[in-house]
Amino acid sequence: MTNILYIHGFGSDENSKTSRVLRKSLPDGYAVFTHSFSNNYRLFKTMSSNISTAMELIEAKEIDLVVASSMGGFIAMECRGVKKILINPCMKPSEHLRQRMAPDISEKELNEYRLLEYVMKPNPEDIKHTYGLFSTRDELFSYKDYFDSIYSPDNSFYMEDGHRISTKNIKEVLVPLIEF
Repeated sequence: MTNILYIHGFGSDENSKTSRVLRKSLPDGYAVFTHSFSNNYRLFKTMSSNISTAMELIEAKEIDLVVASSMGGFIAMECRGVKKILINPCMKPSEHLRQRMAPDISEKELNEYRLLEYVMKPNPEDIKHTYGLFSTRDELFSYKDYFDSIYSPDNSFYMEDGHRISTKNIKEVLVPLIEF
């Protein structure tokens, strides 16, 4: 059995379309676990708590693979020692929090995010086992070049899509990458 933890993006929860389609699209032998992570990113402690929760779930559920979307990708980046697939990851939340998620965030809280972004460096094993899926028509942001500079460009792929992965790409791009 391959155990997968799906980490949703901002504004979503454990019942996201991606998690539901992923569950239905994977063959026998895969289990998808989800959790409703907090979306209150105006407080940096929310991010810290979400990262801790993800790491606890990885250990408790014996997770083999983390699949994460957008802001969930940032959470997943801190999960060491497990294979990861990051879908349109928000690799620098400090650049987007005021615009999209937390318009009233304080400068102090933003600086906490900036510090974590700065010190967040993957180890060689994580570089080898982290994959990025980036949409060609992402209307929010793209960190593909940044991903390629800190992870392996060989593990970085484009798909024809917008920021939220389509059902078609879950089935035709994500599932084959998981099974690879």
